[in-house]
Amino acid sequence: MRFFRKKCLAVALCCAVCLTSANPQVVNAKSKVKRSKKYVTMKEGKTVKVTFKGVKGKVKWFVEGGRAVKVVSGKSKTVKIKAVRVGRSVVRGKYKKNSYRIFINVKKGKRVVNKNPANTPVPSVTDTPVVSEPQTTAP
Repeated sequence: MRFFRKKCLAVALCCAVCLTSANPQVVNAKSKVKRSKKYVTMKEGKTVKVTFKGVKGKVKWFVEGGRAVKVVSGKSKTVKIKAVRVGRSVVRGKYKKNSYRIFINVKKGKRVVNKNPANTPVPSVTDTPVVSEPQTTAP
């Protein structure tokens, strides 16, 4: 009798293990949100694009911590950031309940000087010299 009970118990346990392992549940892994850039150094007047990977909805973009940059266009996954002046700023992208920061450092860039602007007349060379009268002050 004891042997019969042990055998029945062993068979029942074996069936229970087989039945639970035969039907595994499939669990989808949550996709991670990744930034294309976390730290950006740029010069004045330049723009840079930062994208999020693993995002299926809209991302809200805003600037915090300084006025060195501004968000030019913030479409769902991609943001275009323009460096306005020298300094540091943080651009924050908010997706669902989480927010992701992008640290931006703006350095001084070379200023381009237009040597011949379109609205200024170009002096022309003449054959006869132009003499200007000396200025006199009243006594």
